[in-house]
Amino acid sequence: MTTITLTKARANLGKLCERAKRGEEIGIIAGDQILQLSPVEVKPAVPGEIAIVPMTRESVTKEYGVTAAEWKEFQKRERVRYIRSKRAGRIVAFKGEFDPSVLD
Repeated sequence: MTTITLTKARANLGKLCERAKRGEEIGIIAGDQILQLSPVEVKPAVPGEIAIVPMTRESVTKEYGVTAAEWKEFQKRERVRYIRSKRAGRIVAFKGEFDPSVLD
């Protein structure tokens, strides 16, 4: 495994990603740990499928460092925005099948 400092990794991230894609093991020294840069397999979406990733308090706390109070305030603001948009006619219920080819 090739190991490099975090500073060098930042400066050469594009090249490091290409090397990792070709199968080279790249380690990045971050504090007292070494993190491995490696590709992951992502399941492609089925044509016409819309992927919706649920936002939970746990996921936004882990991913973005959002506090419980911030998450609650965000939900409150979005609920008000949704209600106002729906009353103004900017949000309507869609009944039927969605054909994504019409967007091409």
